[in-house]
Amino acid sequence: MEEPVEASLSDDLLDIYIDVKRGILLYENRKYREAIWEWKLNFQIHWGNHTVDAMRALHFANYDHT
Repeated sequence: MEEPVEASLSDDLLDIYIDVKRGILLYENRKYREAIWEWKLNFQIHWGNHTVDAMRALHFANYDHT
């Protein structure tokens, strides 16, 4: 990697919320297959990475006291 990447926890949480909310709206409109597809695809290509990044930031804040 060339340079370290800096992001914010709030950005990660917002991206997760937006992607999950799309699926929720489909599900509420009884488009169950589309909702599942939306969650699965976006988890694989987008919000899954944000989930890991958010967990890493929270873990660091709670346990890394170096």
